[in-house]
Amino acid sequence: MAIVGDFKPAIIGLNGVL
Repeated sequence: MAIVGDFKPAIIGLNGVL
């Protein structure tokens, strides 16, 4: 669960860069 929470913001960050 904690790992998923960390990945969620990471994906959002990638979307922001793209």
